[in-house]
Amino acid sequence: MNLQDYLKKKQDALKAQKPKKKEVVVDEFFKAMGFPQINFYDYDFVDEYGQRTGVVEVFVCCEFSKIKKNLFESFMIEDDNAPEKEWQVLYMEQYFSADRSKKLCDTYDTPENNAKNFFLVFFIYELSEGQVLQTPWGSVTVTNLQKLPDEYSGLLEFEPAD
Repeated sequence: MNLQDYLKKKQDALKAQKPKKKEVVVDEFFKAMGFPQINFYDYDFVDEYGQRTGVVEVFVCCEFSKIKKNLFESFMIEDDNAPEKEWQVLYMEQYFSADRSKKLCDTYDTPENNAKNFFLVFFIYELSEGQVLQTPWGSVTVTNLQKLPDEYSGLLEFEPAD
């Protein structure tokens, strides 16, 4: 089974479950592979061109100090109709505790080096199913855009880009 098939199967199984509030399901497959768990959410913002904004949530299962500097700058959405320098990249990155109950630092800042098992959450403009998200761990097809978890209400900051 390839990674894309595994992700689809896992997402279908998670959709069928109703997890308890504040419970984070950590997939052992991702932990073993060193590949973080990635979720895609729809965000209630449409720009003046009618493009929707999406949220990407990455569960990182290691201490922040073990992450290479600028590692997260490699997140981007491929676009065959534009040069790579114009591809959509992460925007307004924020770090949250593993139970999503608090921010670990201010928006755009990085958490302390001993922060462990946390969510990196960021926005991507024009996010839609079928797109390919480049990550530091390889490419992932955007599937199963879900409703943003309620835990982020009042914590997740967003300002439209200029």
